Amino acid sequence: MRLLSITTQNYRTLQDLTLRFSPNYCTISGQNNAGKSCVIRLLSALFGGSDRPPWLSTALDYAEDRTQWVPTSAPINVIYELLVTKEDDPALVSFIEKIASQTITRPSVTLSISYSLTTNSIDDDGNLLASVTIDTKPVDAKAAKEIEKRLEDSNLLFLYNLTNSQDDFYLARGRPRMFYDFVMSVDEKKALDIASKKIEAKLRSLAKQRMQGLSGMLGRLADRYDVELSPPEGFSTRRMPLGINLRDRNVKVPINDWGSGTQNRTYILMALLQAYRIKTTGTQDQKITPFVVIEEPESFLHPSGQAEFGR
Repeated sequence: MRLLSITTQNYRTLQDLTLRFSPNYCTISGQNNAGKSCVIRLLSALFGGSDRPPWLSTALDYAEDRTQWVPTSAPINVIYELLVTKEDDPALVSFIEKIASQTITRPSVTLSISYSLTTNSIDDDGNLLASVTIDTKPVDAKAAKEIEKRLEDSNLLFLYNLTNSQDDFYLARGRPRMFYDFVMSVDEKKALDIASKKIEAKLRSLAKQRMQGLSGMLGRLADRYDVELSPPEGFSTRRMPLGINLRDRNVKVPINDWGSGTQNRTYILMALLQAYRIKTTGTQDQKITPFVVIEEPESFLHPSGQAEFGR
């Protein structure tokens, strides 16, 4: 899948913008407060995945995202224009054909998802109302909602932001360690779910033994009550943490003990690796090609900026 353009009016600092993306590789630069991060927020709103915790949500919100210097009645308009191909995105093409009751005969189609946000632009379930067109031909509201949800659930955006930690912290050997957020393919998640069910069955057996012993002890009390022990249920998302270590012959150093430059380069490469894995593995009915976004201060990217910063 390729992102062709984003058009928006009245979104944060982007009062009126159409941004067209170059094929394969595109860079965006500008002064502070020019709206670069707003573009990334717009990408995250649709492509960032549906399994993020609520406090990390970047969903479009009229009260929070409206440009403050325009009239309060002005809507926020956002249009995403995508190029979907049978070669790179067969799963999405077949899904669109089924949901929209259309047969796609050409190698590629243009998919447009648009929003017009006001104070009451949500449905009865609290979701934003989206409009979808396929090669300029609109689909009905039900099909539009399903296509939008499929894009959100596919975790198509791999975003690395140097200024914000992308990692979770866990205790390992009594010390906090950073873990990499690994995204599994559909087949990998199924295999892990099967294995987790076997573990859950063993945990239930062990929990039952503990429950019987605890109930026997509680039964001696004057106030009788029952107790139940239950193990955690299966994995609910396609993500799980993996530790990263720099290995040498005689030493293994956790990633948060590396230099910042080495950490930064490694995370960028791993984001690219994840996207490449998804593009090149899996069956045809699962494949949708993702894209990678890297957000860094300009001084980290250009030697001239680094030299100027060093002065």
